[in-house]
Amino acid sequence: MTQIRVLSVQQLLNHIRQDNPEGWVLPLAQRAFVWRDTQIARLVDSLLKGFPVGSVLLSEAMGPHFELKAKGTRKAEESPKRRIHLLDGQQRSLSLQAAFGGAGWVDPRSGRRNQLWVNLTELY
Repeated sequence: MTQIRVLSVQQLLNHIRQDNPEGWVLPLAQRAFVWRDTQIARLVDSLLKGFPVGSVLLSEAMGPHFELKAKGTRKAEESPKRRIHLLDGQQRSLSLQAAFGGAGWVDPRSGRRNQLWVNLTELY
């Protein structure tokens, strides 16, 4: 059955938290996290300006998967129960985790750790 739900950034972050055993996972066919710092900054800028930032596509399934991680590590895992697989929206979801989750992210090309800083005085 198809469901459409609107999630806040906080709700999305709760679904992709690494310490959430019921959190979303990636199917093995998904590419690694590849967004650069400018793309992450533009996504956050769009959110702060109230622009739509797209959707995520999910499917409940069993089988091998990757845990959601913006740190560049990927290890296939198997779960004996059904999990929610993130089919589309990984780059945006992990970018939000990197920007608002506090840990930052590792740039996939340079290997450099980044963090996003927002100057709130310049927003309004």
